[in-house]
Amino acid sequence: MATSNITKRNIYSALISLVDNGTISTSVTFGEGYNAISVTPANIKAFAVAEIATLDKRNKARADKPTKAEIANATLIPEICKIFGGQSVISAEIAEKMEISPSKAASVLSRNPDYFIPLGKVGKGKSGKVNAYKVVSLDTPEDDAEA
Repeated sequence: MATSNITKRNIYSALISLVDNGTISTSVTFGEGYNAISVTPANIKAFAVAEIATLDKRNKARADKPTKAEIANATLIPEICKIFGGQSVISAEIAEKMEISPSKAASVLSRNPDYFIPLGKVGKGKSGKVNAYKVVSLDTPEDDAEA
């Protein structure tokens, strides 16, 4: 069994499971005298639950924050809509006109369905069929873009 993909969440969930099913059922004391610390199954479970909550909070904050690439790509949307508004395009056409890589153009098109409506595959690419999109014109109502 590979251990390279074990996460903190996996470890904490396993600890909770071990406490719940009775595998961990005795207390352990560390240290002596006044500095002695007793670790009980209830302490272990409470610690693991709190750590999972901390992981969830951190992941939520990270998910809500846009990446640098998303911020940079968002600045391209108005330019693309201005140049290609109302037209059907593929990523290679946008890449050539905007002087960006085809993969960046494809990323912008595929991740922004409010501005670039997927039309399906067309046979224009060097490697066969590629995705085509209808570009929404920012100065026309959205109903016109869906036609």
